[in-house]
Amino acid sequence: MNLILLTSKYPYGKQEVFVSNELEYTYQYFDKITIYNFWDGPDRTVNQFLPPNAEVKCVPGLFNNKMGMLGALFSPKTPGEFLFDVRKLRYRGGKQTVRGIGQYLLARKLLTKLLLEEDTENTIFYSYWLSYHAYALAEAKKQRPEMFCVSRTHNVDCFLDRQTSFFRRETVGGMDYVFPCSDRGTREITERILPFLEEHRPTVTTSYLGVACDGRRNPDRTEETLQVVSISNFYPVKRLDLIIGALAQIKDIPIHWTHFGDGVGMAAVQAEAEEKLKGNVTFCFKGRVPNREIHEYFAANHVDVFVNASDFEGIPVSIMEAMSYGIIAVARDAGGNREAICDEGDCGILLPNEIGPEALAEAIVRVASMTPEETQARRDRCAEHIDRTFNQAKAYRAFAEQLLRLRREWPGK
Repeated sequence: MNLILLTSKYPYGKQEVFVSNELEYTYQYFDKITIYNFWDGPDRTVNQFLPPNAEVKCVPGLFNNKMGMLGALFSPKTPGEFLFDVRKLRYRGGKQTVRGIGQYLLARKLLTKLLLEEDTENTIFYSYWLSYHAYALAEAKKQRPEMFCVSRTHNVDCFLDRQTSFFRRETVGGMDYVFPCSDRGTREITERILPFLEEHRPTVTTSYLGVACDGRRNPDRTEETLQVVSISNFYPVKRLDLIIGALAQIKDIPIHWTHFGDGVGMAAVQAEAEEKLKGNVTFCFKGRVPNREIHEYFAANHVDVFVNASDFEGIPVSIMEAMSYGIIAVARDAGGNREAICDEGDCGILLPNEIGPEALAEAIVRVASMTPEETQARRDRCAEHIDRTFNQAKAYRAFAEQLLRLRREWPGK
């Protein structure tokens, strides 16, 4: 069986490490893997794991292409899609929508013709994102219905409130199977997209991402300072301002906050932290580091609490990675956080999505106030929950086996 995999930039660049992690466990299930990406850069250094049976085909020209914007303005598809987004999916519309539609139309133009040249026999067409990649794939399937097409979906490409994905009906309707990475994502697609599909409706079922569960544990506490860690880009949606506001309210506990990540807005967030975090709170911004360094940090440095304050999430791998080491996580009830946190008084602390810094501060203090026995019990349960539910060796191998079985049983072959 062959696999055609659609990604954004993998195996180039530093992002989409989740694709790399998955392929480490699944590549041996396939005879040949062809990877299409939209990499534009001249540097094609492979920074991540690339299977020995994989071939990479770059499709440049999608990003920063003003012609795509013009194409959207003059495309007959734009008015209908714009009105559907605004009236049915409650998009705000405007320039963002037109630009997004243009990107989708350009991706279709660049990629669909290449996909149509691929052999469909004994082949699985797999888009890692339910975005413009999958839209191009759906357009190809219109011309060649014998193509077996599946897509994962995560956060911005799943939840309608993110307002960043377009041609939802055509994209979802062009898939045979859609695999959200959380049960909340499955409900989103099932309840808000499938009702608008008049003809073909794909099967939508949850398929969790996974993290390494190799038995390593976070070291025990050896000092009084509360060690707080967070991982994210500096996008406003990640709400680092909420973390800063919460830490600023805690006055009677020595705290050190370590943040991993970079991006636009880093200087402004650092300035806010320098202004508000004084006295008992120190902090360190590590910037973007390779994923292996995150694991090395968790294995070598005690962490009391991992904090995720995002407004939106798919199901954050960073939370799962921290909890796999036995670190207690605190997060808002965004996206699939509930499924990762497992908040039944057992593992982490799940907060309502609509909170202020006071509630987040109270949760952090609650972790700091636990007895040693309660802390250890929770840390053990965190690691056990992640190993049971999100062990990547188990999850990704099961996913590959599921794809092969579905392809063999697919009536359209």
